[in-house]
Order: sequence, then structure tokens, then C-alpha cells
Amino acid sequence: MPADVAKLLAEVLEGVTLSTGACGVFAQLHAVGVRVAQARGYATLPDTVVYHLPATLLAPAVGYTRRHLYRLLAELVASGVLAYGGQAQKVNDMGLHSGCLWAVKLKAGDVTPHIRREEWKHQYRDFAGDIEAGRTAKALLEAMSHLQDQEKEEGLREALQVWAVTPGRIKSPVGDVGVTCELGSLRDVVYALGELPVVHPQARASRVGELGEALSVHLKDDHSRRWYCSLIWQAWRGYVEGRADLQVLAAALMRLEGDLREGAPWQTPGAVLAARLRA
Repeated sequence: MPADVAKLLAEVLEGVTLSTGACGVFAQLHAVGVRVAQARGYATLPDTVVYHLPATLLAPAVGYTRRHLYRLLAELVASGVLAYGGQAQKVNDMGLHSGCLWAVKLKAGDVTPHIRREEWKHQYRDFAGDIEAGRTAKALLEAMSHLQDQEKEEGLREALQVWAVTPGRIKSPVGDVGVTCELGSLRDVVYALGELPVVHPQARASRVGELGEALSVHLKDDHSRRWYCSLIWQAWRGYVEGRADLQVLAAALMRLEGDLREGAPWQTPGAVLAARLRA
């Protein structure tokens, strides 16, 4: 954990009486919260942050059964550093549990975390699409089951942060665990765009190149790789300047992905994307 994050954590917990287990769980939730705040590009670190994360991923990452985890979470809620609750989404007219929302206190102060009505209503993931494509917490845990303890522990910690930044993103950072091919679909490219703000600056150019290449493949436009790279760089510059260009590009790509999945007959979907972005 970076020293500044450790300092923030210590300040939040100063004067708070918690068990060792509850402290460990909160340290994990706090680290994920800081990562999410950085990925969202806030000008300053907020007092609290709300993100989506399944408890089924958190429990093994912190080394507890879900039953024990909920006892520790009760301590954190009572201490005023956490609020959380399960969220449901409709899938085939059935209400299914899609994960949990977590409101985590990131900085010391008088603010008590809470989850607002609009955050409860917000759909953080395409749950039906994730189930169909196997992008679930259960699939990730099954795919990582063969890893050694240390590899699994490290992989789960990183998986928490990857998921919280882009819910439904289950690419494991520990080798190829067979969950999903890296950038193997247009949806994977969209998820990776959301992670671009947390890519190390020295690796960003390479990552943009990979994303541009993937777009040229998935949109059957092999001769336009450079154009797709320039499109991503343009969106990135807008993000740096405080605009929502990355989100606009991601939304346009998700719309295109849905159209193609439903059988849109376009010969050149890249041209459709360009026209929509111009509009």
C-alpha cells in the first residue's frame, strides 16, 4: 500500500475501536475506494466514495467466510466508517442479486458514509449480459481456484480493484486463468477504456496502441488502426481537461456493440461509429 494511502487509512481509523479482523477488512475496502476515486478522475480525493463490488469476491480476498465477514462489517457500520447493502437487477423479469454497494470513508472528518437514492437506482453493470458472457464473481473464483495461495491472494486483491473501477470486468492479473481473453470482444475494449486513467503513464501509449488494434479487429477495419488510436488519444485529452470524452466514446462503443450483437447489417461499423461521434 502506498505510504499516502496508509496515512489516510490511519487517520480515518484514529480513535476508532475495531477488532483486528474488522481493521483488515476496512483496509481492503479503503484501498479499493482510493483506486476507484483515482480512476474516476476527481480533482481532489472525496471524503467518501460509493462503488459496486460483490461480497463473494471480498470474502475470500480478506480470508473470511461470508458469515464471518458480515459480522466484521457490522463493526465497521457501527463505527461510522462504512455503509453497504445488496443491490438487485431485473434479469428475465426476475430480481437477482447483482452485488453490493459500498460507501467507504476515505478521509478523516465528520462525514458519515451513506448511499444516496440515485446510487441505489444506478445500474453499475449489465448484469444480464455479464451472466450470458460468464463475467461473474463465481466464474472468476472458479478460474482462480488452481492458483497457489500467494498468487490467489494477490490476484483477488487486484481483482477487487479492477471490478470496482469497472463492474463486471473479471480479467485476472495473474496469468491467463481462462475467464476471458484480454480485449477479446468489443465490450472488453470498453471496459479497458474505463481503466485507462489508472494505467501507468509510461505504459499508456502502449495500452492505447493495444486498444486501437483491438478496435480495428472487432470492427473489421484493419486499415484504420491509427485512426482508432487517435480517437482514443483525443478522448484521453478531453478526460485530462475535465470533459467526459472517455465516457462518450465508451457509451458509443457499447451502443455499437449492442447493435452488432442484435444483427445490425453494417459492412463498416467503424463508419457508423465515426458518424455517431460527429453527431
